[in-house]
Amino acid sequence: CMVILCGLVLAILLHKLLSSDKTYVKRTACVIAIVLVVALSADLAHWFHIDYIRSEEEKAVMHEVGKDLEANYDTSKVIIFTGEYSFSKELHSQTYFVQSAGRSCITWGITAFNEVNTELLRYFNYLGYNFIQGTEEQYASGKHIAESMTPERSSYEILDTGEFILVK
Repeated sequence: CMVILCGLVLAILLHKLLSSDKTYVKRTACVIAIVLVVALSADLAHWFHIDYIRSEEEKAVMHEVGKDLEANYDTSKVIIFTGEYSFSKELHSQTYFVQSAGRSCITWGITAFNEVNTELLRYFNYLGYNFIQGTEEQYASGKHIAESMTPERSSYEILDTGEFILVK
């Protein structure tokens, strides 16, 4: 909404300046408009780049977890995901002072739309992994168990509880 308002104000201001009889005012208005369009385009390209890097980072983590689950665990069991994913320092270093890379799709997918792991499992399915979704009760139990888990070897930890596999 604020961007639209700023755009309208800028358009009105440029219209007034360009309708001036003085040539130097028209040229100045054109230069200002060109500089603003280039600056905004560069900023937009920067954020598309950040979004791409974020997407690739999360995809790599999803593949790592998926391969680990398939290689070392019984994936015919229910798999419960808990916790929050934090972006790498490299990604955060590319953001501006007051901006962030946004919320992780991995973190969002754990409880998106008030459902247990539905969106995260859809993403795994998209990447070629077929895991079984757990229930609300299993998720609550897994969340309780996950409080005592501390991933040491990587950004995640996997625990086979017997009833289900827990990934934090």
